[in-house]
Parts: sequence; C-alpha cells; structure tokens
Amino acid sequence: MSHLLVKELRSANIMTVVQLSADPRFAPFFENYDLAELSVSQLDLPPNAVLKPKDKAMKDAEAMSQPPPDPRIEAEKIRQQTQAASDQAMLAKVQLEGQVQLQLSRERTVQEQIKAAAQSQDRADDRAANDRATSMEAENERLRMALDAEHKNRKLDQDARKNAADTTLKATEIASKQQHDQTEAALERPYRTN
Repeated sequence: MSHLLVKELRSANIMTVVQLSADPRFAPFFENYDLAELSVSQLDLPPNAVLKPKDKAMKDAEAMSQPPPDPRIEAEKIRQQTQAASDQAMLAKVQLEGQVQLQLSRERTVQEQIKAAAQSQDRADDRAANDRATSMEAENERLRMALDAEHKNRKLDQDARKNAADTTLKATEIASKQQHDQTEAALERPYRTN
C-alpha cells in the first residue's frame, strides 16, 4: 500500500471516530481534545500551532457547558427587591400619614383652645386666634403637599426599578438565547466539515 493510501484511510477512520464521538450515545466514551489533536495532526500541522493547550481548552469547554443563570430566578430576585422597596415606601407613607394625623390632632386641640380663648376675649384676640388658625391650615396644606410629593417620588422610583428589572430580564433572556444559539452552532460544526 502506498503512503498516501494509508494516510487517506487513516484520515477517513479518524473522521468516523469523530462522528461517533459527536453521537450523544457514544460521546461519554471519547476524549474530545485527543480527537481534535489527532485530526489536526492528519492535516500535517503541528497540533500546538492551532489548538489551545489542553488545560485551557478543558477550562473553556467547561465554561461553555455551564448553563446561563435561570432568568426566572433572576426575575424573582428583582421582583423581591422591588417588593421590598415597595414595602419600605408603604411603611414610610404610613409613618408620614401617622405624623400628619398626630399633627392634625395637635392642631385640632390647639384650635379648640384658641376658640375657647377667643370666646372669652375681645375682637382683637379673636383676630389673632384666626390668624393662628389660618397659619396652621397653611402648615397642614404644606404637610399634605409634602406627603403627596413624597408618595409621587416613591411611585416614580418604584416604576423606574420595575422598568430596570424588566430590562435586565430581557437582556438576560437575550444573552441566554445567544449562548444557546452559539452552543448549537458549535455542536453542529463537526457535522458541517464532513
């Protein structure tokens, strides 16, 4: 047999082994790096000229085989964070409303005292008491406006976090799809060379 015929038969045998190693039923029985090294050597190329060192290739192969994080888990984490932020906002709102109610209660008490004093005093005292009541009403209005503004700001912040969570989830799904497509393309590559 001539040297070329022997080389051609050996090359065909190696390709058969490579095809067998790609079959999921037989894949556990083969060492992929050694098959790649053997295939490259049949091309009259030194394997270390085109192949990565074996330890780096094994690390890269292991990294590629790791599944991406489950987007549902990531979404649940983001939902929990959003819920925690919402709960904190609600707690702050309840506390602020409690402070407003306490302030209103105090103001009612003061107003009742002012009215009692106004009844026993002359018109000038009545005018002074009315001025104080107006001032307190303005303060109440300012507190109500501050409460409304705080609530609106918390709502905007909550909406922004939710939008960020939705964007992160979509980006994670896109990255997962891309990695899946790359993995499928890498798995189909040995079949295309035949």
